[in-house]
Amino acid sequence: MGQIKTFDGQRLFLDTNAIIYAAEIKYKEADPILKPVIAAVRALFAAFAENRLVLVTSELTLSEVLTGALISDKPRLADYYRKSLSDTGVIEMVAVDREIWEQVANLRAKFGPGLKTPDAIQIAAAIKSKCDALVGNDRKVAEIATETGEITGVYLSDL
Repeated sequence: MGQIKTFDGQRLFLDTNAIIYAAEIKYKEADPILKPVIAAVRALFAAFAENRLVLVTSELTLSEVLTGALISDKPRLADYYRKSLSDTGVIEMVAVDREIWEQVANLRAKFGPGLKTPDAIQIAAAIKSKCDALVGNDRKVAEIATETGEITGVYLSDL
């Protein structure tokens, strides 16, 4: 913890799991295993609220969080995601375009079949949007993001 100040003035790309933890924090904070993750999410969004950093994610995130809310039959949560992750929402959205798809192919060719397409999309979107770091709760994705040499991958609970 305490690494948030390191990112003051920077652009942070949030992987889908970070968005889910932020939106559903009241349901997840009771889980002792998630305590460091919840603390990191709180610190991250506090820094954002103080305009100390910019938060970015991709359209893929919207699809993934909506799917979870709809499967769970949580229409209010789905509406919350739609509003928060719209073009006028608080988090900057990156469109998944042809340039990103090309980068996805390059990343998967370089890092092999262990890099899943959704993870490659997030890494490519973070790079395209000139983010300084990709923040998520998947160590493998964070490591691969860092290995690209174009962005730093940060494991959420390490914040």
